[in-house]
Amino acid sequence: MIIQPVTLECIPEVLSFVLNARAELFPKLSASGVPDDLARFDATYIQGDGRFLVARHDDHIVAAIGYLPYDHRFPQLDYRGRNTVEKWCACLCCPPFAGLGWRGCCIANWKRWRGQTGWR
Repeated sequence: MIIQPVTLECIPEVLSFVLNARAELFPKLSASGVPDDLARFDATYIQGDGRFLVARHDDHIVAAIGYLPYDHRFPQLDYRGRNTVEKWCACLCCPPFAGLGWRGCCIANWKRWRGQTGWR
């Protein structure tokens, strides 16, 4: 098992995996088009503050997890000066690999990174 951050070179493969999984899990959402964060994947997850990891088995993506930082749109939630995750964007796994711990490994990898970088 290999868990790694997404690079520019594998964005098309990642988008294909995520959009196919999204369409399978949430068929009504697929009619709404590509979400903005995925449409701007490079700006959001490579150049921006978001993070996206994929798990590979035999060089194929079998799971993915992404998150976006909190955007401070709720003034009552004062997280200024903190690196706070707003939402998990995806935690998807191929059906044959579901239940084998791939999603958990992605989350554990993110938690390790979070601990090293100060994100919450």
